[in-house]
Amino acid sequence: ISFLNMQLDRHCMKMSKVADSLMSYTEQFMVYDPLASTVEPSNPWISDDMTFWDLEASRDPSQHRVKKWGFSLEEALKDPAGRDAFLKFLESEFSSENLRFWLAVQDLKRRPLENVAARAQEIWQEFLAEGAPSSINLDSHSYELTSHNLKDPGRYSYEDAQVHISLPYSLKHICMHAHTDCQYYCYYCTHIQPLTQTHNIIIPTHTLLAERGDGVKGIK
Repeated sequence: ISFLNMQLDRHCMKMSKVADSLMSYTEQFMVYDPLASTVEPSNPWISDDMTFWDLEASRDPSQHRVKKWGFSLEEALKDPAGRDAFLKFLESEFSSENLRFWLAVQDLKRRPLENVAARAQEIWQEFLAEGAPSSINLDSHSYELTSHNLKDPGRYSYEDAQVHISLPYSLKHICMHAHTDCQYYCYYCTHIQPLTQTHNIIIPTHTLLAERGDGVKGIK
């Protein structure tokens, strides 16, 4: 009975919504999948030509790669060129600590379990402790929750803090005030979407967010 009561409190998504989300996600990334669409140069999966991978790893991004940055902040930060450009502009605005914190938390999630506790404390000392050299701004609720989580540190102890540093909005601010060198990110800012976290399925944020009458975005 207690299990059934817990199930009543869980958010249930209609299968039609799940199917629509999967279809939208697939369509969005299809042009970036060499197995699902024709790519130039030749498909590296079925040929010995490595040019495609070389172009994807280049620090000089193509328009094709830059457009992908607009899918989400996470996609932009996956690209070494996107990450470097974003960090460069954050440094020029004296706010690079937000991105460095975000990347440190992402790295923490991939650490071996035996290294997690020590690394979690290092992140706290660098970004959140009193007198931290790269202090970031958090609201009191996120700060207290993160402090509580570190009593038993785990890979996701900084999850709430990571969500609340608002990197997408920092990026918009930078692009509005930067010069022409921000050409890649100015494109990204016009297509920006916040990160969405799900447990069992990847759902594009444009299928979840809807404008309410007060101009605030909320879950459909």
